[in-house]
Amino acid sequence: MSYCNGKSKAIVEYYFGDKKLKRFETDLVPIDVQTNEPGNSGVCWRFAGRGVNNSDNYEYFACGTSPSYAFNGSGCNLYMDGVMLAGSGYEYLAGTNTVSRVDNMSPTSGYLTSGNCNCLAECEIKVLKDGQIIFSEKGVCPLKFHVTCDDECPEGSHKCTHNKYPGYCCVPCKEVGDKLKNIANKVGR
Repeated sequence: MSYCNGKSKAIVEYYFGDKKLKRFETDLVPIDVQTNEPGNSGVCWRFAGRGVNNSDNYEYFACGTSPSYAFNGSGCNLYMDGVMLAGSGYEYLAGTNTVSRVDNMSPTSGYLTSGNCNCLAECEIKVLKDGQIIFSEKGVCPLKFHVTCDDECPEGSHKCTHNKYPGYCCVPCKEVGDKLKNIANKVGR
């Protein structure tokens, strides 16, 4: 979507899952904004079992939604969402393999541990001018953004002047309205 046609600058305010508001400003207008917000990245799963070629126990952690094992003729390979994990290095003795959902990567003492359980999905925002990326950033999902042009306020807010830079602020109408209703309800009791 194109923003700020016929204006002199664009301001993109955005935040990721940490809700820390960030700002990107450019004079290269108009701009397009693209976001990449992948679906659920899954949960952490713990694959465990005894190795085919020795008596050691192994475990492997991975993120996804559908964990499984598949027998390959000599042992069982690990799969997540239909994709084999860890190559043939993790091959479990059939019948000793287990998979369980875990809240985080918590290795069991005595096991050889590998894998990655950073299951937080990563979102990306890109600002483009004439199809060329002029700014991008990634962060933990979800991603929210809005664009304003020149010294305008975003939709759903009101512009108020004050003596500090930049000489105005944008007040969100719904938030202020809700606060006023709350005060009126308290006073009216």
